[in-house]
Amino acid sequence: MMQVYDRVLPSASIPTLVYLSLIALGALIFLATLDAVRAVYCQRVALSLDKHFGEDAFIASISSPKAAMGDIQPLRDLATTRSFVASKGLANLIDLPFAPIFAVILYCIHPVLCLVTVAGAAVMILMVVASHYATRSAAGKAQEAAVAANLLAQAFTRNRETVQGMGMIGHVTERWGRRFADAANLQDGASAINAIFA
Repeated sequence: MMQVYDRVLPSASIPTLVYLSLIALGALIFLATLDAVRAVYCQRVALSLDKHFGEDAFIASISSPKAAMGDIQPLRDLATTRSFVASKGLANLIDLPFAPIFAVILYCIHPVLCLVTVAGAAVMILMVVASHYATRSAAGKAQEAAVAANLLAQAFTRNRETVQGMGMIGHVTERWGRRFADAANLQDGASAINAIFA
């Protein structure tokens, strides 16, 4: 990198700069391709989790003492695990042990590059921690409100014949809508706080 800045740029050699740009573009395309392949494999692993544990989670859900109240926690847990495996979170976790190796390689290239990279990583970590603490309360309230809205919907679904027979669908829908709107507003507030740190 330092050779490029010390020799190529002052020489103003257009062909060299063009080839260096093409090499950088090729490296970025290669990186994007590897990222896409990794995302596809993470998605396939998540799908295989569903295939292997889906029936067990369903049986655990309907066998649970809370099943009569509409609680399907094992299925929710499986969905949460599946979404984590399919997300970038798992890929980033896999990359984490290699970070010191990259820092050492950068130090070998130039100590200042290593220092800038480590400082940037530290700032990003601090922003993640600050975002977590800033949104923890709002996200918790949003989650509680969403769970309350879902439980209300499940209760009304279990008693739908009674609700329909008594002509209460409009009232029930309005009540659920208020709970859902509260959850959506709280989630929006948490997302707005999170966007400040993003």
